[in-house]
Amino acid sequence: MQKHKSIILFFVFFTCLFVANSQVNMTVEEGTNEKTKLERVKVIVEQKGANVNVKDQENNTALLYAAGLGHFDIVKYLINSGADLNAKNAQGLTVLSLCAYMGRREIAQFLIEKGADINAKNYNGFTPLMYAVMAEKIDLDLVKLLITNGADINAGNNYKTNILMGAITTGDIKLVTMILDNNVQIDAADIQGNTALMVALNEKKYEILEIILNKGANINLQNNKGYSLLHIAAAADDEKTARTLLKLGIQKNLKDLKGDTALDVAKSKNLTKLASFLQSEGVTGKTGSF
Repeated sequence: MQKHKSIILFFVFFTCLFVANSQVNMTVEEGTNEKTKLERVKVIVEQKGANVNVKDQENNTALLYAAGLGHFDIVKYLINSGADLNAKNAQGLTVLSLCAYMGRREIAQFLIEKGADINAKNYNGFTPLMYAVMAEKIDLDLVKLLITNGADINAGNNYKTNILMGAITTGDIKLVTMILDNNVQIDAADIQGNTALMVALNEKKYEILEIILNKGANINLQNNKGYSLLHIAAAADDEKTARTLLKLGIQKNLKDLKGDTALDVAKSKNLTKLASFLQSEGVTGKTGSF
């Protein structure tokens, strides 16, 4: 099935080159090896005069197809023939972002060496580094490659979600630690005002939460609704985290935009045990004892 898919995609690749230049369609047969494919590309470009930067109806270039399929020799040939390293498809995806997402580390390194924009964003604001973290199988060496070569570790997408927040959702402790060790803005907030700590708590990534706390993240920040970490813990009936936060000295009686404290949140959800615990720790609310 995967082989069949590769053949179809490569047929689209050749069609992209031919049709856009009024050439004859060519199909790549099953079993065609890498060298043969490269020779055919050379024929298309050098003998038939195909434009290496033509795009299909989704604005995908031949370079994007070749990189996606992992055909490194063809990628090198197309770039040396003038292919645009930073061309974007209909979603704003560049070839470096595609390689980052698909784990094509060797090709990604070549693209960077050739001057690809390491911080290019798609139309939702995602950078190659973000795509590397979004990958189904995360390649830590590829993430390191991007960071080492100047990827903006503090860039946010259109929702102001940054790479640390994205890494937290994966649950990959090594990835999170790598990002924390590279001077990420630990208290940056997304468009809803949620910080990395809040993301970790909402995602129930408790080990990561502890790591970020130990890195000195501010435990007293509040999101756009006025929710603090203690509010979030209360809403989730998470006494263990609430206890940890209180031991770390979180401000007990921060109020959200409704004027509610964490105790009020617990009471509103009829969380009797948690409310009693919060009261015993000196957390106050709008009303008296539960």
